[in-house]
Amino acid sequence: MPGGSNIFQTVVLGIFLVFLVLGVLLFAGVLPGFRDTDTYGGEVTLWGTIPFDTITPVLNQVGIDYRDNFTLTYVAKSPSTYESDLIQALAAGKGPDLFMLPQDLIVKHEDKVFLIPPASLSERMFMDTFIEGSELYVTKNGAIGLPFTIDPMVLYWNRDLFSAAGIANPPRYWDEFLTMSPKISRIDESKNVLTGFTALGEFGNVLHAKDILSLLFLQSDDAIISRGALGGLDTVFGKRNTANERPAESALRFYTEFSNPSKTVYSWNRSLPSSRDMFARGGLAVYFGYGGEITGLREKNPHLNFDIAPVPQIRDRRTQKTFGRMTALAVAKNSSNVETAFAVAYALTGATVSRQIGDILFLPPARRDLLSETQTNAFGPVLYGGALMAHAWLDPDPNESYTIFKDMVESVSSGRVEPEGAVESAARQLGTFAR
Repeated sequence: MPGGSNIFQTVVLGIFLVFLVLGVLLFAGVLPGFRDTDTYGGEVTLWGTIPFDTITPVLNQVGIDYRDNFTLTYVAKSPSTYESDLIQALAAGKGPDLFMLPQDLIVKHEDKVFLIPPASLSERMFMDTFIEGSELYVTKNGAIGLPFTIDPMVLYWNRDLFSAAGIANPPRYWDEFLTMSPKISRIDESKNVLTGFTALGEFGNVLHAKDILSLLFLQSDDAIISRGALGGLDTVFGKRNTANERPAESALRFYTEFSNPSKTVYSWNRSLPSSRDMFARGGLAVYFGYGGEITGLREKNPHLNFDIAPVPQIRDRRTQKTFGRMTALAVAKNSSNVETAFAVAYALTGATVSRQIGDILFLPPARRDLLSETQTNAFGPVLYGGALMAHAWLDPDPNESYTIFKDMVESVSSGRVEPEGAVESAARQLGTFAR
């Protein structure tokens, strides 16, 4: 139907001419509202996993500010069923107009998203507005969504255990783990870990093990899976660098050292409780977690004397990285109110609301302009710095890659395979995603 196609193209062009102007003004922080235009309106439903009571104070204020323009309804979903609920609802034509899209679901669900074309939100504008790690949401055909939240991985450290060992500060570099671990860990004659330095080396009882490994790989300049020049997936995991070294192999070898009882750095094994529980009870010196866990750890043990620091880096590297969990606001392709959904997305990712969302979640914002603001909270500088360093990778199937990473670690920690063979096996399996 040529006529229908032309009508559709005209409508889409009209939508994005409006949002080209709105986007520039909103990202510049000078557009107080959308009351100057009557080109949109109606109801918009937003789905996400942020608890209803946590986010509604901000969303209610947005509803008041834009009451003449749109009505916003938020539906909070359980993180454990969010993806399946979303897929079923969109397939049945009953899904939300707008939904929170985590970075590890980009590849699986970008076909369900109404892309923001470069003519409306250029790559330059995106890069100038949002953190570098969120560029995973940018494709050659447009932006998949507008960055909404960022939760960077940080290093939690037990100040009492460090002080008792005569160590004043947490490790800044990974090589310091090799000297600090023997000083803090307490191992009995039967190789039972009484007090551990770090929970590395195993997988099942190391919370965020996949993310920690991803952090080590990314810091070693192994991008795991990224977009190729033509926009498809390019699996680079396990490739050799210009020095004919395989960075992923070295990273995996380092990770698994800490569960090897024959090593001086031994501080963890699979018989121990989860790493977060061990840290919360005061039996672990350092714990790799996310900024969003601060409140939970305080509630779990109000007497725990802990602090946070940036994750360690590879010594003598100019580029610093941490792993980050990101979400963006994506407009559903089959929304019946695309134009207004974009208006809501722009409003919720503007400077004012982004600051408020960050405050209620105790997380840094994903916007560069806000990250330059001075922080008075003791944890603020670490979290804000972490947001700027946060990176991730394009994960085609989080569940499948979890299994691949788990097998890679456990094959080495059990002694079945050397790190070289484990990396080669994982690379072959990950390579199937790019076919």
